Amino acid sequence: MLNKTKRILKQLLDIVEIYIPTVTFLTLFVVFILQVYHRYILREPLMWGIELTEIAFVWTIMLGASYARRKRDHVAFSLIYDALPQKGQLYMRLIANATIVISFGIALNPVFQQIALMTNDTSSVLRIPFTIIYLPFLLLIISFIGYSLYDIVTDIKKLLDKDNRDFSENVFHDQFDEEELEVPEMLKE
Repeated sequence: MLNKTKRILKQLLDIVEIYIPTVTFLTLFVVFILQVYHRYILREPLMWGIELTEIAFVWTIMLGASYARRKRDHVAFSLIYDALPQKGQLYMRLIANATIVISFGIALNPVFQQIALMTNDTSSVLRIPFTIIYLPFLLLIISFIGYSLYDIVTDIKKLLDKDNRDFSENVFHDQFDEEELEVPEMLKE
């Protein structure tokens, strides 16, 4: 049951953090090329194209940043961190993750309230509700809080475990990747 729940969670995270940003980036790219063609070849700029590329950009960046946080592929200035022993790195991770949880936790309600206030407001050309446009920012905050809480719990468990002296960094996605998926018989041939 737990493995099935983990698999479903991973699939949901992949949809939100990989597949939706991929689609929004492709949309951004194709519409941008269309805009260039219409503006410079046909001399008739697309008004909806500018708006759609801006919305696609917001979705791509916010959900892509969430994926980068999950995979630990975000930019890090780790000169001091790398110089510390593993236990010192663990304490720095705890402080950094607690800072993220606190600051994003403080921001969560105001961001939610602001997005909820924009229910009736729509974009000027495509008439897309601003709640949909800015929803990825709320998802980004929630995912950062979730990943940081996961890291805090894992690091505290490492700190409290008297037998374990491995204080190396947690990698959230390895929890999912360790699990081997069964290959259907027809694909084995």
